[in-house]
Amino acid sequence: AGVLICFICDQALSGGLGRNIWNPAAFGRVVLLTFPGLRPAPLRAVSGRFLLGYTGGSLGEISSLLLAVGAVYLLIRHLLPPQIAGPALAASFLTGALLPRGDALAILAWGGTSMTACFLAVDPVSSPMGMGLQGIYGAACGVCCTLAAYYAGGGAGACGALLALNLLFRWMERAYN
Repeated sequence: AGVLICFICDQALSGGLGRNIWNPAAFGRVVLLTFPGLRPAPLRAVSGRFLLGYTGGSLGEISSLLLAVGAVYLLIRHLLPPQIAGPALAASFLTGALLPRGDALAILAWGGTSMTACFLAVDPVSSPMGMGLQGIYGAACGVCCTLAAYYAGGGAGACGALLALNLLFRWMERAYN
């Protein structure tokens, strides 16, 4: 059912292959995370146990160590643009340091941060292509996704913020060019 939902969402709502307004993976994830049984633990409950997967959550968020290995592999293969992922991770860390009772290191260790910064935000179709906007987009993803995850319930909040930023930066890129 999840694959069918993602296919319908990709074709009908996000423009089809190669012309996506939204990141299809983030859109499908938001749709699936609306079901209560699939929601991960809220980000507020972190205690630094995310690194090795000692906490519950959706499959992609429970072992940030494996996500980091995947991100390093993509970076070595030049498939991960550091001009988006770097500002996203830095902004997540700084935002986490400013949150009340926030643990900036735990927010970096949360798999949702790695997934958003290194896998979802860097999608070449839905992220801005202009070098001037990529750093701003990365920083905006880090701030907005951390705030949304902290205050709006984990991965669904982060993905929802990413979808809003996809639309905003698509509009900005079209206005800029």
